[in-house]
Amino acid sequence: MEQGKSKNAIIFFGFLYLFLPLVNINITQDPEITLRFLVWSVLLLIVITGLLLSGIQLNRNLILHPVFLTFTVYFIISLLSLWNTINRGDGIYDLTRLFIILVSFVIMVTLLRKDNVNSEKIPLLATVSSLLFVLFGLLQLIKLVASNPGQLFGIDVYSTLSNKNFFAETLLLNLPFVTWTYIYEKKFMKIVAGITIILSIFLIVLIQSAAVYLASAATLFLAAVILFFNRNLFFESAHQKKIFTRIILSFTTFVCGALLFAFITSGNFNNSFSRKMNAMKLYVSAPEKIFDLDAANDNSLYDRLFLARNSLKMAKEHPIAGTGINNWRILLPAYGLYGTTIMSTGHIRWEHPHNDFLFVLCETGIPGLLAWIGIFVFAFIAIKRMMKSESQNGKNKFLYFMMLLVLISFLFLSMFSYPKERFYSVMILVVALSIIVASDISQKEKKPVHSKFILIGLLLLLTFGTYVQASRYRSQVFLMRGLAYQKQSRFPAMETMVNKSISPFQVLDLSGTPIQWYLAQSMYYQGKTDSAFSHYLQAEVHNPYHMQVLNDLGAQYESRGDHKKAMEYFSRVFAINSDFQDSKWNLVAVYYNSGQIEKAYELIKTLYPRFTDKWRSQLNTILIKKAQNLVQSRHDTSLAESLNKALINRQYYLIDVFIKSEKTGNTFENQLLKEKK
Repeated sequence: MEQGKSKNAIIFFGFLYLFLPLVNINITQDPEITLRFLVWSVLLLIVITGLLLSGIQLNRNLILHPVFLTFTVYFIISLLSLWNTINRGDGIYDLTRLFIILVSFVIMVTLLRKDNVNSEKIPLLATVSSLLFVLFGLLQLIKLVASNPGQLFGIDVYSTLSNKNFFAETLLLNLPFVTWTYIYEKKFMKIVAGITIILSIFLIVLIQSAAVYLASAATLFLAAVILFFNRNLFFESAHQKKIFTRIILSFTTFVCGALLFAFITSGNFNNSFSRKMNAMKLYVSAPEKIFDLDAANDNSLYDRLFLARNSLKMAKEHPIAGTGINNWRILLPAYGLYGTTIMSTGHIRWEHPHNDFLFVLCETGIPGLLAWIGIFVFAFIAIKRMMKSESQNGKNKFLYFMMLLVLISFLFLSMFSYPKERFYSVMILVVALSIIVASDISQKEKKPVHSKFILIGLLLLLTFGTYVQASRYRSQVFLMRGLAYQKQSRFPAMETMVNKSISPFQVLDLSGTPIQWYLAQSMYYQGKTDSAFSHYLQAEVHNPYHMQVLNDLGAQYESRGDHKKAMEYFSRVFAINSDFQDSKWNLVAVYYNSGQIEKAYELIKTLYPRFTDKWRSQLNTILIKKAQNLVQSRHDTSLAESLNKALINRQYYLIDVFIKSEKTGNTFENQLLKEKK
């Protein structure tokens, strides 16, 4: 490759590794993804334009490489799944993100394919990038420890990423690059890499992400096995092997020791671990009760098992075509949400099953899952081919081995998390794949293809994708402002901001809540009930299984006197979660307004929390009606007079009678008659 092109590659990867970690403006729901994909897509537009102007052609072997082909097949399957997507705009947004990832892969391979020296520079950039993430994380750690000296392990350090788990994942995926830098670079960069490794492991241990712990342990084990059986591939001399063995043993001992130290010294981790182990024993001994025991299910293990169970149900119903891209978070409640108190409140809504393989299976079916797994399979085959190639030196082979560890770590993380959906996690994967493929095709005859029209096509599609990203970013900025006004009960301002946030490419927010629902809420609290009602109906179309949307529509129909329609909506809520409290409160009103006083009474007795102002007020209204019915049925004027006197002196006299009836085991009516005597 010409020197100028070499510099272009370094600038391109430097932008990814050194600039984008600094891009984090907390004005959207997910500051890691939205803005970074937008900025990255703009850079890709510039790069493709540069490729067209410079006349660089795509390599035919890239287009025919199995990794690229399976990646393209996965994209096409995802595109076809858009046919089943409930909200096409949100689906298109997800597709443009996937397209940006695919184009990134093509650009990276194109820039690297003629000069393997560039591949050796990438670990240096990754090392500096990890150090940047680490430094931001340490600054947060210092502030958090200063404000809460008693807490260290499990602390919420997230650097410039969305949360601590994604931070730990990014550090883990970058570790193979940093390790390669430490082994092969000299002097200053070796010191920087060593410090970065120690600080990365230190933060991973403190963060205590179970998924990262498991992925780390599994990757270390497989790395040791692979190294043991292939140690002769990397180093020719006995001296090199000896030094290398010491480094690996020291590194493994350090990591295992750090994890063991965290396990022994961290009370929070031990308590959490013990809870999960006890739950696991219970689930193994009584699997039929796993989804019924509320107290035992208060742990993330239950969440993962529950999400996996419902995801498998979803996949079983749509095994070939899948449910459609962006549909998982909408359809999950259709299979029920129960087993824990937090599910009953409806305050938690999952956007992902915490397993990338299940996620891909559900949305794109078995063909999509096979294509996604195929990317890794063909990458493994390419790595094996290059590691056994006599034309590759030990240094290059060890770089490919490090890329193998990136892929292995990503796969293990995908079993317990969703790195595929995160910007930096998936970009690190793409970088590893690009190094593998660029090196693999450089071993073959280079046959350029007339790529001008291909690049123009990519440019046009990417222009549309950039527009979608910009629209989504703008929408999220205004939505966040609207939510801020909601917390302040400034509903006219909320309505204005939510109206501005409406975009064809963001119909739902990250939790799956329709934007139309937010708009309806802002109108409802301003007294614009008719306008609010129409937006509630639109929200139902966008997410027909959203419990709060269904509950609010039921309440709207009840306020219009349509008891039958209200009951229909509340029944739909209870089909998802039979203990959804908001709908139970509203159902009390339906029973009362439709004259079913006993049903209203029996239901309100089960509601919690008790003895709040709302509970006392509604119960008192029901008790007054029950007392009136008792007086009328007995034609007892003396009872009526005594009740009137008691209520004049004590507003909640009937609630006192109710409490006594519960203590004595009497019915409310019998206790009321007893009090008269």
